[in-house]
Amino acid sequence: MSDNRTDFDVIIIGGGPSGATAAHEIAIAGHRVLLLERAFRIKPCGGAIPPCLLGEFDIPRSLLKAEIQSARMISPKEQKVDMPIDGTFVGMVDRDEFDPWLRQRAQHAGAELEIAAFKKLEYLDSNTIAVTYITKDADT
Repeated sequence: MSDNRTDFDVIIIGGGPSGATAAHEIAIAGHRVLLLERAFRIKPCGGAIPPCLLGEFDIPRSLLKAEIQSARMISPKEQKVDMPIDGTFVGMVDRDEFDPWLRQRAQHAGAELEIAAFKKLEYLDSNTIAVTYITKDADT
């Protein structure tokens, strides 16, 4: 458990794509950000990114593993649904590479990354919240 009492403007719990992107954007805005990530594990996810987000979030196209123009979903009962992507594509990323890239980008923007599991949140007063977390190398 961290004994350090550090003040942050924002603490984000979860360093997946949403959390890491939020940490990046908030750090760029000049706030002190702590990003807590429990483990660098990849959850089931298609890794699909529409091209408009590449520009909006400044994601390099080099992170794309493929650009698809259609998709087919098949149910457990073998029902098929085709989904064409007209006039554009959906980029596919490898989350093993993409997620760490997002966290590193947040760190370069000034966010602090801590490998830790959230334990509890306590309201100290109307303006202060204490967040307790357990680091990966902690005994408990």
